[in-house]
Amino acid sequence: MTSTKKIVSLVMAVVFSMTMFSSFGTVTAVTGQDEVVTLIEGGSQWKYEDTNTSQYGDAATDFRSEGFNDTAWKTGKAPLGYPLTDTNPTFGLISDGTLVNNVSKPNAILTYYFRKEFTIADVSRVTKLEANVGFDDGFVMYINGTEVNRTYMNEGTVSHTTNANYVNEPSTPEGSTVLDLTSKIALLKNGLNKIAVSVHNRDADSSDIYFAMNLKATLGAALPEVDTTKQPKQVNVHLGADAATSVNITYTTASTTSTQVVLNKKGETGKTTVAGTEAAGAANKIFHKIPVIGLSAGTEYEYTVGDGTNSFSGTFKTALAQGSKDSFKFVYLADTQVANATDAKALGATMEKVSQISNHDFVYLAGDITDTSTSEAQWELLYNNQGAFPDGGQKMFRSKAISVIQGNHDNDTFNGHINAPAQEGNVVYSYDYGMVKFIMLNLEASRYSTDSRAKQEAFLRAKTAEAKAAGQWTIVGFHKSLYTGASHITDSDVIDARKFWGPKFAELDIDMVLQGHDHVYSRGFINAAGENAKPTVGSDGKVNDPANAPLYMVGGHAGGLKWYSQKNYTVTAGDPLTANYSFLDKNSTDDQSDIKQEQWVTEFTVTDEEITINSYCFKYNTTSDTITTPQYLYDTLTVKRDVAITADIGGSNLGVADINGEVTYTASLNDLHNANAFNVEVSYDNSVLELVKSESLLNGTIFTSPKNSTGKAGLLVGVSNGITKTGKTDVVKFTFKVKNTAAYGSTEVKLTKADTAFLTDTGSKDAAVEIGTEKVTTEIYTYIHASDINGDNKITLADLSLALANYQGIDKKFDINLDGTVNTADYIIIAGFLIAA
Repeated sequence: MTSTKKIVSLVMAVVFSMTMFSSFGTVTAVTGQDEVVTLIEGGSQWKYEDTNTSQYGDAATDFRSEGFNDTAWKTGKAPLGYPLTDTNPTFGLISDGTLVNNVSKPNAILTYYFRKEFTIADVSRVTKLEANVGFDDGFVMYINGTEVNRTYMNEGTVSHTTNANYVNEPSTPEGSTVLDLTSKIALLKNGLNKIAVSVHNRDADSSDIYFAMNLKATLGAALPEVDTTKQPKQVNVHLGADAATSVNITYTTASTTSTQVVLNKKGETGKTTVAGTEAAGAANKIFHKIPVIGLSAGTEYEYTVGDGTNSFSGTFKTALAQGSKDSFKFVYLADTQVANATDAKALGATMEKVSQISNHDFVYLAGDITDTSTSEAQWELLYNNQGAFPDGGQKMFRSKAISVIQGNHDNDTFNGHINAPAQEGNVVYSYDYGMVKFIMLNLEASRYSTDSRAKQEAFLRAKTAEAKAAGQWTIVGFHKSLYTGASHITDSDVIDARKFWGPKFAELDIDMVLQGHDHVYSRGFINAAGENAKPTVGSDGKVNDPANAPLYMVGGHAGGLKWYSQKNYTVTAGDPLTANYSFLDKNSTDDQSDIKQEQWVTEFTVTDEEITINSYCFKYNTTSDTITTPQYLYDTLTVKRDVAITADIGGSNLGVADINGEVTYTASLNDLHNANAFNVEVSYDNSVLELVKSESLLNGTIFTSPKNSTGKAGLLVGVSNGITKTGKTDVVKFTFKVKNTAAYGSTEVKLTKADTAFLTDTGSKDAAVEIGTEKVTTEIYTYIHASDINGDNKITLADLSLALANYQGIDKKFDINLDGTVNTADYIIIAGFLIAA
């Protein structure tokens, strides 16, 4: 036929590491370099079907499926087609290959089918996949049952009667094409692979058909053999004492090997290697510890631990720098407490849930990490949980930094598995995370030592003072719950700890206390007397953070070991506690949590002004290994606080006296929340400056009222709607003119007041404002001083001569009137002082 026909050239790169079957050519892996190998030669043997019988069907009878039996098909050498004279510049004449069955037009066969096998020893080495195919007129290709390409075929379902959409000849340029199939490498598997191709004519008037292809593979360097005894396991990353710049990485191996981590900022190529230390530990394991410092704040890192051959990779994120007002999210898990293979399965489901939470930055573990800290079997189950989510633990630990506290079932080294900071004794530490200071106490240590208790109290006071000075939230963590909704409420050691710590947390105005131990979900704002503080709640449902009444929480039970019930108790003398759990706002035992026996995950979303807490439950059935109660939101709470506002002043640094030059000063406030009234005042030297005007810079201003007196300028401003804005808001601008009697020198304008008020549900409330940049120093410029160019304290012809020598220059030393150019105007000013002299 005279129509133009197309040949597709398709090069497929598949990585090999072993010798191929002889039909695909012999290829030997090359270690340390890439190599291109041919998997299917252009003139190799193919199975084909040319009887004009559809080969589409169900899984067993469809030629595309891996399990299709093609033994009844014919076998022939490529190229395959008709007539004998059809040719392709890459694959040659049909006469050198196989002549297939043909029927004269107008009854030409529309579809021919081809299949072939090829072998891959190690798919992990595949780096590129390409194909070179000669064909007439169109084709669809499948690898292991999945379509990988169609050329000159319309979209949609393909059948035996589907036409190609183009007419071509295999000898023309349109009959060749190269396709990159690298994105299909995932379809390949180690061992035998199958490729199937259907070749379609344009219509029944066709006078020829053509098919041939070769397959090529690019081999990556062969990977060294992994030694499983040196493979890192039980990997975790703990926040460092300076959580913005440091972490502590811990892992184990079964035999001795080097200790190191290679890390980089996510998405960047620059890598850093940090070495650590190793030591023999429990169960004859080698325990590896790597403190990493010098990291960037608020940054996600990719890391790989191990000796380079035997490795384990993951990610973590460093804390926001202290003072950062960016929001962040963390997850709170109480009592993972793995004891056996059964409850570990439930914990695996919980940790899988944690891994699925988007954008959380770290995980806080509130003690009792395992049931017996010295049991290596339990530590194994913490990471590899069996059940429906067998790797839930390692998945969570590999991708999120953690912060832990010691529980009564833990020892203070976590049996070597977790390297928590030790600032005032083991597992007593504090770190900043943006606008939060976390203070982690070890009540297990202070329970038995008055010295430890005294040191931890001093540590708490010092860290709380730092937090208050920086305007941070304060969150305290420890294990045994002082206030809870279940049966441990009147344990003797709990009463003793509550008597000591409860009043101190209230005195220091701690914001939140996150506890564990009692396997219940409970919360309440509790004052020094152990009473429910009953904080006010806004119309938006948000709770106003009460003074001197921390929010005490117990975060339920993350695992599947046990759940506690309420008890009848009596309040003893001196114990800051009220009866019948009345100190709580929420208690899951009221909702039969001890009977439902569900797993708990609690998320905290933190901003400078608010902390939102969402607690979720679900039920994992350890018998059926299924989630029988889907996750649901059990409790939600938002706590908001008054945030200190800072005020600054900025303005002109130069004023010209001779022309009564204007200078301006702007007062700004930072981080406003619903603010609608402002009272701003500055002081100034009225012998130098004269007030021109004061004006509001706020949109929606509905009134202004000047408040001026000698040496002071003020403006009271009101706006129609409350202003909420993170960062700087310019509020008032003051404009002055420099008196022409002002002498050369400098003057200061000070911000003396920047009060504001904000709207509340019941009216308005004054906000605390701290003045940051309190003054602007302005240089007073005078022509007489500037005209003394040579600085000899008199104006003479020498000064004029210097100015004349710099005519049309831009040096400010000679530009007396500061108009940007040295010119006649400057000379006239100097001359005027000469005449006056």
